[in-house]
Amino acid sequence: MKKRGQVQLSFSVIFSVIIIIATLAVAGYIIVQFINRTKDVECKLFYDDLQKKIDTAWQADDSVSSIFTESVAAKTEKVCFGNVSQNVQDEKDQAAYDALKNFASTTDNLFFYPRTVCGGSKFRFNLKHAKTDTFFCVSVINKQASVKVAKGSFDSLVKLCTKDKPCPISDVAPTS
Repeated sequence: MKKRGQVQLSFSVIFSVIIIIATLAVAGYIIVQFINRTKDVECKLFYDDLQKKIDTAWQADDSVSSIFTESVAAKTEKVCFGNVSQNVQDEKDQAAYDALKNFASTTDNLFFYPRTVCGGSKFRFNLKHAKTDTFFCVSVINKQASVKVAKGSFDSLVKLCTKDKPCPISDVAPTS
């Protein structure tokens, strides 16, 4: 007499199913890591391009004033500039400042908000030869962030400002 409802699977079939599930799990993990690395790269590219723009302005003999616009990682709401020990320029940036201040060091002056947009591992950078008067953020519009880069003839550092406000620079030689 035959027994109904009984399924007999060989060891090789069960083993094959286990191998397929393990392969899919590893592939899923690799894809997630690749996506996070892509976010890291987008943030790093923004930093590198801005640093090149700052270095060019810093090395210039004449006054420089230009707008730097570059793509940022998806889901980036704001790109913030300044040191967390500075005052916040605008109240609308206070939430970003509060979220970033506990994770920043005193040398950091470029931040991506929220922190998780850069894959979680690198959301803060140190721009060399640059300064800001206050802590401020620029909103990301169409995956692009813009900041004004300015340096006067006699300034020792490049100033970063929001693109809609003037950057005070000095084109007059200091008197002694």
